[in-house]
Amino acid sequence: MTSYAWNMQVYTGKPADGQPEKNQGQRVVLEVTEGLRGHIITCDNFSRPMSLARSCEGGSCPWRRNVLLMSTLHRDTAVSATEDKKPQIILDYNKNKGGVDNLDKVTSVYNRKRMTARWPLTVFFNMIDVSAYNSFVLWREMDPSWNQGKCHKRRLFLEELGRELVTPKQRQDLPRTPASASLVMEVQQGASTSAAAPPRPSPKRRRCQFCTNDTKASTKCHKCDAHVCKTHNIVTCHLCK
Repeated sequence: MTSYAWNMQVYTGKPADGQPEKNQGQRVVLEVTEGLRGHIITCDNFSRPMSLARSCEGGSCPWRRNVLLMSTLHRDTAVSATEDKKPQIILDYNKNKGGVDNLDKVTSVYNRKRMTARWPLTVFFNMIDVSAYNSFVLWREMDPSWNQGKCHKRRLFLEELGRELVTPKQRQDLPRTPASASLVMEVQQGASTSAAAPPRPSPKRRRCQFCTNDTKASTKCHKCDAHVCKTHNIVTCHLCK
């Protein structure tokens, strides 16, 4: 079980008219599972109405009772081959019921939550955590041999993901119009030239052009060729020239 988050909904309270919503559990289950085909839907007694079972093509929804169980997947009274002889519906429910709890557990290990009094930020931080975990699950499915043998694959993935998100990327495709294409090429060439010309060291140490005291510096500006010390030496990237 990967605990991949297929869909989520934010509960914002009662509707605007103030009237309590009927069959809320059924609506939530049907909306968050929209688009799924051939999957087993496991839910608790929050969404136990019989109409939900009629709406689902397949699911396992046992009620929290001693003698009453409901499922649209199991058609017989099959039990396990072990000594306890547990019904198969109970075994399937116990196997799949912990998806949401496990997702909360794995996202709490590496999370971006910060102290805030605004609930939209809390939702946003949770969206980042869940999206990062979903991308990790998809990446493992695409490349099962990635970092094989290591037990902290998710931490390595998040580190690599963070570096990719903050690393500046140049545009690879050019606009269709010639004027826009030439402008993009000019900016990219200027950025390359600026990034390739940082302050260069000088073989001789001389007084900094901007210091009032007698501070010696061996670094020279690549534009005006003046000596500058570490205090007046500003390093910029190719996007902030």
